[in-house]
Amino acid sequence: MNETSEVGWALEVDVTYPQSLHDDYNDLPYLPERIIPPGSKIKKLVANLHSKRNYVIHYMALKQALKAGLILEKVHRILKFNQSPWLAKYIELNTNMRKNALNNFERDFFKLMNNVVFGKTMENVRNRMKMQLVSDEKKCAKLINRNTFKDITIYNNKLAAIHLNMDVLQFDKPIYVGFSILDLSKTLIYDFHYNYG
Repeated sequence: MNETSEVGWALEVDVTYPQSLHDDYNDLPYLPERIIPPGSKIKKLVANLHSKRNYVIHYMALKQALKAGLILEKVHRILKFNQSPWLAKYIELNTNMRKNALNNFERDFFKLMNNVVFGKTMENVRNRMKMQLVSDEKKCAKLINRNTFKDITIYNNKLAAIHLNMDVLQFDKPIYVGFSILDLSKTLIYDFHYNYG
């Protein structure tokens, strides 16, 4: 199991953080999780020393955590996938173009070109909605009566925006790509922090 393997795995696991490692990894614990921390009302990404249950992780990140001494208790599920550095040339091109940029616009543009690709891989299509501008009362009433009706924004007595939930969702975003990018980027951060910092 290495990073150049043609096959990769995403795993759902239970992992224990031994008490003996808490002092060593207190600065930057492995396996961050989205939780609602004390005193907050929203979920945040928190790096903590708690044991993890049903934690979904890329195999390279798991390998790194186990090498650091965390204990794998149980594997619930495994997803096997083909992997390759198919975006590497594109990312390197934009990175080099950004380095050679002559102004802020160019630097921001080439950074955005890489970030947009990542963003599209993680796009949550469940949050999408349709919006229709209407100026006709009959059409407005017809849209409000749909089972996909969500909300209405009235601009004036002749114009309203009808917000509708999507009636059909198409799950066509490669979320597994974004998941892999995030987990592999974490391995780089941990490697730098613990091995070169």
